[in-house]
Amino acid sequence: MRLAIAAACAAALALGACNSFVQTTSGEEYLARAAASGVDISDELKAAAGVEPILAFPARIGVARIEYGKLTDIPGDEWEALAAALDGEPAARNEYVPVSLFVTDLVAPREPDFGRGVMNRSDIRRDIIQRLQIGGARQHLDAILVYEVYGRSDTRRNDLAVADLTIIGAYLAPGRKATAEAHASALLFDVRNGYPYGAASATVERGERAPAVYAGKRADDLLRETQGAAVADLAPKLADMMTELERDLARKRQG
Repeated sequence: MRLAIAAACAAALALGACNSFVQTTSGEEYLARAAASGVDISDELKAAAGVEPILAFPARIGVARIEYGKLTDIPGDEWEALAAALDGEPAARNEYVPVSLFVTDLVAPREPDFGRGVMNRSDIRRDIIQRLQIGGARQHLDAILVYEVYGRSDTRRNDLAVADLTIIGAYLAPGRKATAEAHASALLFDVRNGYPYGAASATVERGERAPAVYAGKRADDLLRETQGAAVADLAPKLADMMTELERDLARKRQG
């Protein structure tokens, strides 16, 4: 596999759940079935449905990351996990390049304006996807694999919390349990017509005991570690998705 940047070496361990799907259906066939059934479809639905899977392999695929509603650089450990998973055949025949945030800002400078009021997650995603399409077109990408990481952390007292009342115990006794839950979800879509080829998601939960004084910081650190673990858990599922997608597209075109 050709990679556009070097990745820092890191180990990622994860326990979690993941699911994925692949789409290769034809918009023309979908609308034809609707017409044959006598269903009256609005122009808006026709425009949404009227796309075809045009991706051909090997492909030039961009990789982008979303966190807290913004496009971000890809951390070295997450790129390492993705690179390792996509290094097997047939996914390795593709070229994977990070979507350049500089190029995206150059051609699509508009960011979500949180000053206009609270934006829901779907509005933020839609704005980002539109920016990615424009930036991806400038980088001559066939498709973009965009993933989002998010999660939450918490601290709770445990049976050793009584030691928090002592000066030394608050620093030494693990009277709190720090927990974190992280999610990573990904979408592969065509830059040229917006066709969604597949998606996958993963969830990882972790917890450990910590002294009261350090519990808050440990929960924050644990969240970052768990987010990386969720991406590591997601990565092989994305490789499987790419393999299934290439197989399904080849079958449909041959048939």
